[in-house]
Amino acid sequence: MKNKVLIILLIVLIIILAIIISIKFKKSNSTTNKETSRNFILQTNTVSNVNTNGENTGIYVGVTENGNENYLFVSVNIQKKASEEEQICSLISAISDSTGYKIDVNSVEKNGNNIKINLAQTAAPFELKESYKNIDSIKYFIPSAYAVAKTLFDSINKTLKSYFGNDIKLYLSADSQDIHIVNEVLKIDIDSTKPYDEQ
Repeated sequence: MKNKVLIILLIVLIIILAIIISIKFKKSNSTTNKETSRNFILQTNTVSNVNTNGENTGIYVGVTENGNENYLFVSVNIQKKASEEEQICSLISAISDSTGYKIDVNSVEKNGNNIKINLAQTAAPFELKESYKNIDSIKYFIPSAYAVAKTLFDSINKTLKSYFGNDIKLYLSADSQDIHIVNEVLKIDIDSTKPYDEQ
């Protein structure tokens, strides 16, 4: 009889332990996904001075992963009396200021619902390389060009759709060429003739 009670208690303890491990595993996975989504440096107290004579609007900084949107909303002022191209440049500048990554732009063109942004090869995604820094025996991950590019491109796309409407089609290029960014695990291939959402 005592053996049966002990066996039942052991089974109950194993089940409880399995449930605890499962819950911790799910939490660690969700934390990892959030950390992956936040592979950028969000600076505080920035973007408060973008076209201060304009109207209050917002930008979105973050990524879309597996259909899930993970963005931070930052309030900015945009001069709505400026041309649409100038407004786009101000929005991109605000994203750059908020993330700490430079987004050098060669040209911006808006024709109806189509927006073409030609980035310079000096922009952050094309200059960054994956690396680690040792600071007081702690390794700090410096995001790869892929992670930065994904964040910046998704942020620009989400921000422009929010600002001009969901019908907007964003076309991206770098020095008037298609964009190719590769690391050991993932790659970005952007055809400059196709909308960003459809690739």
